[in-house]
Amino acid sequence: MTSLTPRSAHAMSTDDLLALIAGRYQAAHRRVLPELIALARKVEHVHHDVPAAPLGLADALEHVALELDMHMQVEEAVVFRAMQQEIGSALVHPIGVMRTEHQDYAAELDRVQELAHDFVPPVAACGSWRRLYQGVAELCAALREQMRLENEVLFPRFEHGPAPRCTSAQA
Repeated sequence: MTSLTPRSAHAMSTDDLLALIAGRYQAAHRRVLPELIALARKVEHVHHDVPAAPLGLADALEHVALELDMHMQVEEAVVFRAMQQEIGSALVHPIGVMRTEHQDYAAELDRVQELAHDFVPPVAACGSWRRLYQGVAELCAALREQMRLENEVLFPRFEHGPAPRCTSAQA
C-alpha cells in the first residue's frame, strides 16, 4: 500500500477522501486484524518457550481490534456522515474525541511494536512468525497513515467551518 503525498491528499475532495479512508484503510483493518490475532495466537502457542516470542501480542492486537472497531463505527455513522452532509459546526467536539483516540491508538501501536520486537523476527523464526511481523508492521503503518490523513487533512476541513468540496489543491 503506497501512501499519499500531503499534496495529493489535500487535493482530494472530502467525499473522495472519506471513500479512500473507508475503502483502503478501514475495510482492510477489519479484514486483517482477525487474521493477525489468530496468527499471533498460533505463534505464541507454538513458541511460548522461546525468549524472543511475542508473548502478549495477540491480546494487544485483540484490544486494538475492539477499540478500533468502536472508533470506526462512530466515525462512519456519526462523523463521516456529518461531513458528507456538510454539518461542519457540529463536528468540533466529535473531532476532538477522534483526535484524542488517535493519540491513544498511537500509544497502543507503540506497545504492539514493542511486543513484536520492532517487527524483526529472530533469525531462526518460522514462516508464520515472519508473516506475523510483516503483517503487524503493515497494519501499524496503515493505521498511522490513516490517522495522519484524518488529523492533518480531513479534520482541519471541519474545525473552522464547512469543508470545501472542490477537487483542486487547497491553500
